[in-house]
Amino acid sequence: MSILSKECNQYLDQMPLVIYVDIDKTICTGPPESDPLNYLRALPYETRIEAINDLYDAGHAIVYWTARGTKSGINWYDETYKQLKEWGCKFHQLKMCKPVYDMFIDDKAFNDMEFFNDPAKLLAQMGYSPS
Repeated sequence: MSILSKECNQYLDQMPLVIYVDIDKTICTGPPESDPLNYLRALPYETRIEAINDLYDAGHAIVYWTARGTKSGINWYDETYKQLKEWGCKFHQLKMCKPVYDMFIDDKAFNDMEFFNDPAKLLAQMGYSPS
């Protein structure tokens, strides 16, 4: 573990919740089918970004985690960071190299449709209540 990673993790540990958020098809449309590697053509889902920004404003750590470039080997970090900023996304970290998978099974994972339908309800189910 690098010193930078350790410092970032200590900072995140001070937040009420650390929330990882996918990018493509979660807070934006993703690239068009006709040009699947052109992430710059993705369009933001503004209401979803606002919901994540509300969590940031409530003091939670927001980490955007994407598989952009994982399979192709293309480094999309700078373009993705700029895109998130242009869309008004508030976040603490951007992480690349999310694994490519077909199904993600985890006790703390939520489907994006379920989450954005009622974020407060899901947070309450996790035992989190704002102070």
